[in-house]
Amino acid sequence: MINLIGKDYDTKHILPWWVNYDQDEVNVEIPSRLARTAKECGVRQFIHVSALAANSESPSDWARTKALGEAEVRRSFPGATIVRPADVFGDEDRFLNTYASMARALPRFLLNNDGTPLKQPVWCNDVANAIHAMVQNPDAIDQTYELAGPDVMSTKEVVEFVFQQIKRPPEVVDLPPLFLHGLATLMEFGPNPKLTRDKLKLDSQDIILQSDSNAATFADLGITPSGMEHISIRFLHQYRLGGHFLETS
Repeated sequence: MINLIGKDYDTKHILPWWVNYDQDEVNVEIPSRLARTAKECGVRQFIHVSALAANSESPSDWARTKALGEAEVRRSFPGATIVRPADVFGDEDRFLNTYASMARALPRFLLNNDGTPLKQPVWCNDVANAIHAMVQNPDAIDQTYELAGPDVMSTKEVVEFVFQQIKRPPEVVDLPPLFLHGLATLMEFGPNPKLTRDKLKLDSQDIILQSDSNAATFADLGITPSGMEHISIRFLHQYRLGGHFLETS
């Protein structure tokens, strides 16, 4: 069984102050129930997709609940496999597409902490291939995998990469935290918010592989991860003026 359920913001009712499911429910309680039910039903393997940013002491609710979710899964299903991908990019991601759509909509792009926190983006296909390699793999039992791409970049470098791909570079502005938190608060009232206060907390931290980690990686599965350069243009071209009718080289 593979659990991919997760959310990085509280889902709301049509009335914006009415929360349907908060992050504790989605990232902790639901994985725990699934793992417990899987164990009771005799499922042989439980693979839980968490996040590389998972940290029980993180100021970000998302990162904190991801870590708590891992602990609950291991308690409910001993021997579970934990998968921690870095920031995932791909056709319908909430990573590069978010940067591109905001660059298209705004005359100025807003950066948090001057864009200095580090990221190590990973392609969704590589993560899927890694999970496929874990299925019915005895070496994956009770193992934690941390999956990240080959390139470590600052957030500003990732944003500039997106601008280069879509050929629409707006001015990049580093705004005071108070202003960004105010803007994020307003955006949280809308559906599927691209910016939240919790996201600002998360983006103030490095999300990369750590040299002192004992977790397994792509190398242990015989997989070489791909970089963004030759993949992202496939879906980022839609944000160019003229879209795919323009030269894509």
